[in-house]
This record gives sequence, C-alpha cells and structure tokens, in this order.
Amino acid sequence: MLEFDIDAFIMKEKDHDGPAAIELMEKTAEKYKSLGTDEYDLAYSSMMGIMNYVENRGKDEESYCLSRANCKPENAVMIGDRVDNDIIPAKKIGMKTVRVKQGMWKYWEVADEEEQADYEVDDMSAVLALFCKTE
Repeated sequence: MLEFDIDAFIMKEKDHDGPAAIELMEKTAEKYKSLGTDEYDLAYSSMMGIMNYVENRGKDEESYCLSRANCKPENAVMIGDRVDNDIIPAKKIGMKTVRVKQGMWKYWEVADEEEQADYEVDDMSAVLALFCKTE
C-alpha cells in the first residue's frame, strides 16, 4: 500500500498494459480522482466514463490537470514509465511518483535523486496493489 495519502493520480503508463490500467481506474474511482493528460486518456474516459479530467497542455500538462481537479501536487501521484517525461516533471512540481519499469524505458539507469521515483514496480498489476488492498 502507498505510504502517503493522496486525492488523485495521473497515469501515463497505459499503452503497455491497457487492461490493468482500466482495472486500476475502475477499482479506485470512488476514492481517487484519475486525471488524464492526452488523447489516449480521452479515449478511456469516453469509453469508460471513469476519468475526471482530460487535458493536453504541453509541458505544463500535470500542473494544469491538477488545477482543473482542484488538487494540490503534494496530494497526487504520477504513474509513468519514462523518467524524463513522467517522473522528473512530476517531482519538480511536488507530486509523488510511481515508475512502472516496462517497455523500452525499463532500461533507464537512475542517475541521481531527481530521477528516483518514490516507488518502482515492474508492471501495472503491481501499481494496482499499491492503491488497493488485496483480498
């Protein structure tokens, strides 16, 4: 389980494991806001009706998305596979981070504290375990 309280999460790691990402959004819908940032998220939100906000605002997309959801960065988690595109920007604005080490980005060697996620997992099912108590 997560060691910090949050209100929302932004998930960028859906393209490698769509079914597990959908399961995470469905199982956490009552407790957390699931925030989206791109057209891929728009497809999910339209299809599932479970995503709260979908915006694409370029390099400040996380901040914009959080402000639309009335959520402070320190109360949100970024879930992503890319250290450069997901983890570093989220940490810079004060978000907690979960790195999913899969796809070609699993080979990224963390060089310093800026690149180190709060949690590292191997797949989306492990992310689900962080957010949901197991039966």
